[in-house]
Amino acid sequence: MSALSRYRPSGRMGSSAIVMALAAGTVGAAILGWAYQAAVDWIPLVYVNVLATMGFGWALGFLVARALRKGHGRNVAAAVAIAGLAAVLGDAVSFHAGYRRVHAEAEKIRAAFLKELSPEDRAEAVEELDYPFSEYLSDRAENGWTLGSESGLPIRGALVWGVWVLELGILVGFAARFALRAARAPYCEPCGAWTVGAPVASMAGVDDGALRAAVAAGDLATLLSPPRRAGGGVGVEFVQHGCPTCDTRFLTATLRWRTEPTRRKKQEEKRETLVEAAVVTPADVESVRAAASGSRSEGAPRPPETPVA
Repeated sequence: MSALSRYRPSGRMGSSAIVMALAAGTVGAAILGWAYQAAVDWIPLVYVNVLATMGFGWALGFLVARALRKGHGRNVAAAVAIAGLAAVLGDAVSFHAGYRRVHAEAEKIRAAFLKELSPEDRAEAVEELDYPFSEYLSDRAENGWTLGSESGLPIRGALVWGVWVLELGILVGFAARFALRAARAPYCEPCGAWTVGAPVASMAGVDDGALRAAVAAGDLATLLSPPRRAGGGVGVEFVQHGCPTCDTRFLTATLRWRTEPTRRKKQEEKRETLVEAAVVTPADVESVRAAASGSRSEGAPRPPETPVA
C-alpha cells in the first residue's frame, strides 16, 4: 500500500516577503479604509455594512496574499499576523476617516457660530466647541442604528461597541484567511517556485465511505483509483498542483454531491475537501486519469517519495 503524505509549508519567510506584505497591507489599509468608511456613510444600512466589511477584509487579504506570493513567503504564522495587522490598521483608518468627515462638518458650524460672537466671548467658546475623537466615538455609540424601520430594534451604547468588535473580527478573519491560503499553497522548494493548479479528472458514483477510510488510513493507491458504488450520488474531483520546471506534483481531491430538495430548501451542491496537496508523482496523476476513463494505468513502478520541505 502506497503511503499518503501531504505537503507542509517550509515556514520560510525572507525579508523581502515581509517588507512587501507589510507594504501591501499598509497601503491597502490606508486607501481602502477611507473608501470603506465612505461607502458605510453613503449607505448607512447594517446589512450593507456587513457586506462592505466582508469585501474590505477580502481586499486586504488579497493584497497581502499577492505580496506573499511575489516574495515567496511560506510562513503561515507571519502571513496571518501581517494580514491581521493590516485589518486592524484598516479599521483604525476607517474610524479616523469618519471622524474627519464629522469634524469637518462641526468646524463649519463652529466657524459660523464664532462669527456671531464678540472677540471676548470667542476665545472662551473656541475651547468649549472643540470636538475630540473620544467624544466622536461616544456620540456614535449613543446614536447607534435602528434595525428595520424607525420603530425597529435599536442598537445603542454597549451594543454598538459589540458591533464594532464584530466588524473587526470579520475584517481580521477574511484578511487572514486569504493570507493563510497564500502561505499554505504548494511550493516546490528545490526549484524555488510556486506550483500551478490544473484540473485532472472528475468521477461520479464513487464510494465516498471507502475513500474517507482510505485517506484516514493513509492509503494513496485507493485514492488514486477510487472504488465505485452503483447508484451513488457522490462524485470526486481531482486537481493537481505541479512545478513548472520539474516533476514535483501535489494532488487535491474534493467530494461533491447534491442534497435532496425539501419544501423549505432547494437542492444544493455540497463540496468537501477529502485530501489537500497529497504528495504524488506524474505517474500517479496519470493513474487518476486512467481510473476516470475506466482503464488501468500500466506504467512504470512508482518511485520512492522524497520529503517536501
